[in-house]
Amino acid sequence: MLRAAAAMAFLSPPPERADAVGAAGQWVDFGNCFILPRHRSRAAGVLYNRRRRRSCGGARRPEVTGLIATDAPTPTRPPGPPAPRSAPRPLAALALAAALAACGPAAEDGPLPSDRLFAVRVGGPVGLIDTGGNMVVEPRFAVAGAWSEGLIPVAEGGKWGYADRSGRLAIPLRFADAAAFSGGLAAVAIDPGMGSAVEEGPLVVVGPGVISPRRGGYVDASGEIVIEARFHGVTSFSEGRAAAREAELWGYLDESGAWAVEPRFVVAAPFSEGLAAVAEREGEVGFIDPEGGWAIPPRFSEAYAFSEGVAPAREADGTWGFVRPDGSWAIEPRFYWAGGFGDGLAPVKIGARWGYVDAAGTVVVEPLFERAEAFSEGRAAVLVPGGQWPEPGAEGAGRRRRPAGEAKWGYIDTDGAPVVEPVWDRADPFRGGLAAVQRGQAWGYVGRAGRVVWEPSS
Repeated sequence: MLRAAAAMAFLSPPPERADAVGAAGQWVDFGNCFILPRHRSRAAGVLYNRRRRRSCGGARRPEVTGLIATDAPTPTRPPGPPAPRSAPRPLAALALAAALAACGPAAEDGPLPSDRLFAVRVGGPVGLIDTGGNMVVEPRFAVAGAWSEGLIPVAEGGKWGYADRSGRLAIPLRFADAAAFSGGLAAVAIDPGMGSAVEEGPLVVVGPGVISPRRGGYVDASGEIVIEARFHGVTSFSEGRAAAREAELWGYLDESGAWAVEPRFVVAAPFSEGLAAVAEREGEVGFIDPEGGWAIPPRFSEAYAFSEGVAPAREADGTWGFVRPDGSWAIEPRFYWAGGFGDGLAPVKIGARWGYVDAAGTVVVEPLFERAEAFSEGRAAVLVPGGQWPEPGAEGAGRRRRPAGEAKWGYIDTDGAPVVEPVWDRADPFRGGLAAVQRGQAWGYVGRAGRVVWEPSS
């Protein structure tokens, strides 16, 4: 989240999206992602997702692919008036309709049109499947990243390169790390030694006086280094800017590699809808424009990236609301926590449970869940108490006795209706018609109506 912008040690997610910048703590390194803890007692995850993550940006899972690159930013829907919505719809009343919908034509369960490929691990090596679950590239890579702009980062023998849709290495294996392409450029890391295996230890531990020997730069689709690998940390480009670290401070590069905004921030998130959340000191988050001027001066303790015209932000008293680009409140702070808008809805925490509000701040999906993610492609991952869809009562399920059994992840649609049963240990956002889901240590993919496209494998 944006209490601390998530960034890969040299490359960063995502949307999808290291959207949260904020206050307290040192950067924590997970593989080659470093994330500032949301709370001093635990690390928070982050690129557009507020659930605690063990990888950056949510696009790539080390458990699935062993990789550390993040996905390319997902475009947000342009701001506009929300569709008219009725009062919150009871989950139980929607369950039958959801079940009937799942029995409809196969096209309704099919993936959105996409040429995207997805990484799967099969008994060790990683291959690539299409949205129908068909193996397109037979398993042969050690790890693989997120598909973007016709290429996917892959690694073999401790070195990274990029493969095309046929599995051919379009860019040879020669980097210490590699992120997905965004805007025609991809962040890469170069290690003078180039001897360590990809999955051995952290890429870098970022802290006072700690500098990695690796340096980050950028390549184009031909593999040519177009921005010299000279930075101590780099992130993917978004809206013509990329956060980069020089020594211990972050600034923003333009696409020529020049500083568009000189390094002066302890935390710097990607640009979204023309603004980026940054902090010059702990606990004082604001938003800058592409030239580095303050669009919203620092006044929040935490904040997320803008999406659909507003950004979640936390006041000093701990309450969350949604701020406009001019700094005024679109939805006054009154929530215990809040996430970014997607498909016209935003997750909010009310009391002990999570639900969803529309652009007017009206609760349209009751707070029934232990956690809730942002909507993407008409679906949102929710953590369901006891692994059973709760029945809302007059006082709300959040105040009722906790169901027996372990909480599990499922998916709902924008009406709050269940569409993917809560049987998963972890669940990622939908991208290109599929979502990565975890059962135990194995990862697979589900379609938008819950059909398992790839059985979890490891």
